[in-house]
Amino acid sequence: MWNDTIKAVLIGTCVYEYKSFPDIPNVNSNIDLLKAALKNPDLFGCSDFNIREFRNQKAADIVEGIHQFVFENDQFTDRLLIYYSGHGALEYNDENRQTLYLTTTDTKGKNLDYNAIPIEKLKSILRKSRASKKVLILDCCYSGKALESGTLGGDAPSIIEKQIQADEEGGFILTSTDAVTTARFDVKNPEEPTYFTKCMIDIINDGIEGIGEFCMMKDVYLELKGRLIHPDMNLPEPKCNSRENGSTIRFVKNKKWIKPDLTDKQAWKNAKLENSISAFEQFIKDYPESDFIEDAHEKIFDLNMLFDWRKTYSSLEPIAYHEFIGRYRDYFKIHPDHILLVEANKKIIDCEKFHENHKETVNWQQQASS
Repeated sequence: MWNDTIKAVLIGTCVYEYKSFPDIPNVNSNIDLLKAALKNPDLFGCSDFNIREFRNQKAADIVEGIHQFVFENDQFTDRLLIYYSGHGALEYNDENRQTLYLTTTDTKGKNLDYNAIPIEKLKSILRKSRASKKVLILDCCYSGKALESGTLGGDAPSIIEKQIQADEEGGFILTSTDAVTTARFDVKNPEEPTYFTKCMIDIINDGIEGIGEFCMMKDVYLELKGRLIHPDMNLPEPKCNSRENGSTIRFVKNKKWIKPDLTDKQAWKNAKLENSISAFEQFIKDYPESDFIEDAHEKIFDLNMLFDWRKTYSSLEPIAYHEFIGRYRDYFKIHPDHILLVEANKKIIDCEKFHENHKETVNWQQQASS
């Protein structure tokens, strides 16, 4: 599977319990078509296990389900995609700031904090995810409002991560409209997908002329924009926002790409530029007799170790870092000055100090109260 490890969350609201929002049966087709594309090995190659669908569910259940899917599975996620289709609504939040809410089957016409999903909730989940590539796609009215409050970025990448960071790491938000425009769908043909998602699915299934092996997010956006605002369509203009190298995230295999006949030297150069596990694995498969095979295996090892580090570095327990060092003990014996070993040892000291300070604080509080 080319897509290292991808998790996809598909949220669709077609049916509403209250009369504040009309049903959108077209959303059913959106979810069905996108899910089929995700499972297609020639496009995304995503397994059923890594796709979670929330169709016509309540806001609280969706948020809890996404949280479990994203955070309560130990499997590392290289890419995280969250897609939403339904009615978008605007309301002033507790901070007296107008914000975008994604409606769900239990959404009423007011007090949306309690019966809809504030966009910041999804963006927060994406920020906290350990995935290195994060994509949020919104097909709803006023979806461009999601772009006003920042990107999907969390903390800036550390010096360590930058040393082994893939070129495409970052976040990307793609929306069907700007912050003040309603999205469109064919009311007369409820079995048809909405216009924005239909166009996106067509691009996914057909590919894009004149680009490389993969359709990056920037390619998909530009193609979508060109098609949707064409005079023959005259639909709302999609919008986007990216963080770091989010625009270069490989979204899907390009069906129009024809594999060139490259020498192993040229292919090795391309693999290094892409700097992903899948690129090096593909190189090993295509050029098993190459002199660069050993280098490719080393690159895969380095990236896997970095991904393992990402799963570890947020822990406050010294044992987590001892275990990390233990998993690569033989390697670190040969490379005693490796930056991840140095950083892991620093983390052990920091965590021990944290627990000691916490213990002292608790003791002081207990003495003060007694």
